[in-house]
Amino acid sequence: MALASCAAAAAARNATLPHIVMLMVDDFGWANVGFHAKGQPNEGEVITPNMDQLAAEGIILDRHYAFRFCSPSRSSFLTGRNPIHVNVGNGE
Repeated sequence: MALASCAAAAAARNATLPHIVMLMVDDFGWANVGFHAKGQPNEGEVITPNMDQLAAEGIILDRHYAFRFCSPSRSSFLTGRNPIHVNVGNGE
């Protein structure tokens, strides 16, 4: 409820700001979205028209690399701090 009221207030304040959508998905492979599956063996299995449209109309940031475990990325995303500061390391 509070999130919806904040979103409505922000929209009313300035409707010209760009919309930013960030998706953080765990265990999602590179070719698990239609715009990356082109020419891949699973191309016929991956049908993501909404994500494909968002990618076509926006910017795809595909040069970001993360550790093989999701805990450091998830803790950074949820807290806004570096993983080392929330005691989630990239240990083996």
